[in-house]
Amino acid sequence: MNRTRRIDPDRDDAVRTALQAILWVVCPGMFAAAAFLCGIDHPGARRAALASFVAAIVLSVLTLRWWRKPARHGHGAAALVIVILQLCLFAQLRAMPDPVLAGFQLLVVVGIATYILDPLWMLGLQLSGLLLWLAATGSVAATPQWQVARFVLAIGFVTAGAFYFGRRHSFDRQRELQREERRQRAASFESQEALRASERRLRDAQRIAHVGSYEWDVVADELHWSDEHYRIFGWEPGSAADIQRFVAAVHPEDRERIGRAVGRSLRDGTPVELEYRFTRPDGEERIVHGRGETERDAAGRAIRHQGTSYDVTEQQRVQRALEAGEARLTAILTAMDAARVVGVRRDGVVGSIVGTPDHTGRYGVGEDEVSGRRIHDFLPGEAGDRVMSAVARVYETGERAEVDATVEFPKGRFHFDVSLRALRSAAGGIESVLAIVRDMTDQRAEAEARRRAQKLESLGMLAGGVAHDFNNLLVGILGNAESALEALGPDSAARAPLEDIFRASSQAADLTQELLTYAGGARFSAASLDLFDLVEETAHLVRPKLPAGVTLDLAGDRGEIFVHADPAQIRQVVMNFVTNAAEAMAGA
Repeated sequence: MNRTRRIDPDRDDAVRTALQAILWVVCPGMFAAAAFLCGIDHPGARRAALASFVAAIVLSVLTLRWWRKPARHGHGAAALVIVILQLCLFAQLRAMPDPVLAGFQLLVVVGIATYILDPLWMLGLQLSGLLLWLAATGSVAATPQWQVARFVLAIGFVTAGAFYFGRRHSFDRQRELQREERRQRAASFESQEALRASERRLRDAQRIAHVGSYEWDVVADELHWSDEHYRIFGWEPGSAADIQRFVAAVHPEDRERIGRAVGRSLRDGTPVELEYRFTRPDGEERIVHGRGETERDAAGRAIRHQGTSYDVTEQQRVQRALEAGEARLTAILTAMDAARVVGVRRDGVVGSIVGTPDHTGRYGVGEDEVSGRRIHDFLPGEAGDRVMSAVARVYETGERAEVDATVEFPKGRFHFDVSLRALRSAAGGIESVLAIVRDMTDQRAEAEARRRAQKLESLGMLAGGVAHDFNNLLVGILGNAESALEALGPDSAARAPLEDIFRASSQAADLTQELLTYAGGARFSAASLDLFDLVEETAHLVRPKLPAGVTLDLAGDRGEIFVHADPAQIRQVVMNFVTNAAEAMAGA
């Protein structure tokens, strides 16, 4: 068994294959020999015929068995056939010691055994045949024919041994060459299988990713495409692909751009990367993203341009749909007067942000400085707590919530109204909270301005009412003072105090007029005035009110300075100047 396992597999296969053909010839020959021996007039002919018939039956059974299921070991099967033939001839020689049969035995021992290609098997079978031949013919008288047969058999056996030992090195070398040939065939087969598997994986990867590859032999002007590149363009894989057909498929507006890019790559090696449109044979327009590089020889000449084409039609459609959706969302935000729509996670981290272009740069902080940060990072304190509490409430109940917040940004303080709504998944769970943020800073400023205006208007109405009532009181004082002055003589001691009362009342009337003006209940009365007379009149009224140690002196002459103004307003200005100066001096 060990020797059989070391036999060259190719030789063993050859023996097994040839054995089938030989047996289909040997078996009928054995039956014919049995019939022939039955017709010979010899006492041992029938026994010889029986041996031939039994051997033919056994070989026929083996032939049918090996025809259905070939023998596992070719050399072993062939050796079994030869041994059966040797035993058959041994029995025939014992029954009919005849030189002719002995010669046939000689042919089997020396000739047929040589058919076994492995030398050791050959020598073993020849030795067994020799021993059987000697055992069968040992008792036969040594006639000249038998002596010749024995001599030829001995010479054949010696020759076979010499052949074996003389050619042993050649056999070993031949076996080594055959083994090396098998290894090379196996390695070549494995390499081809690996190459086919790699090409199959590449085709599958390109098909799945919708990425095709191409190669343009610049020297031969031949274009080679991968199967997926054909499918991207809607062409039959393996069909003719040339530059003219490719250019004809490209959109007319993109042809010149592709030509410039490829030409630049051929000239200076600049990589090609661009998107272009093309039309399939069925009329469908597609978009691909192409990349390519130029390969050069040792002399720097462009010899090959190769690259890939990626079908981005669907991505472009999705991108356009996304841009349209963002535009609609921006329009909705603008209509809602909302500055931002913000996604807030359960832990308070701000996610996606969508804003209107009108607010770009308004706050002095970029979206990347807000997105991914917690609310408390840019809204600390009580305001952040209120917003987080409202977010948690929306996550818990799913009901909308409203909250206001004041945020300090680099460009100032801003006031926001935030409307929180639950964003649910298809399964109904709350995935995120959508915060619609409205910038209320300008609205609040306008509201504050309106409040102040209303307050001033209320004060004006109050001042107007007081001034109106006070003016009614002054009318009585001025009227009585004027009547008293008319009744007194020029030298009356009471005339000077009455004149002071009249002037003070006149000043009070002017002040009342100012209050009415502030309240919108009167108009300015401008006239040409001598400023010295107006100052002198006002100084006469102020002197009695000056603190001790403070005196008021006038410098100048009448007729030097004239102004066109409301006397009451100018009188009030002078009185304020003098009063403020006197109070400052008294404090000092």
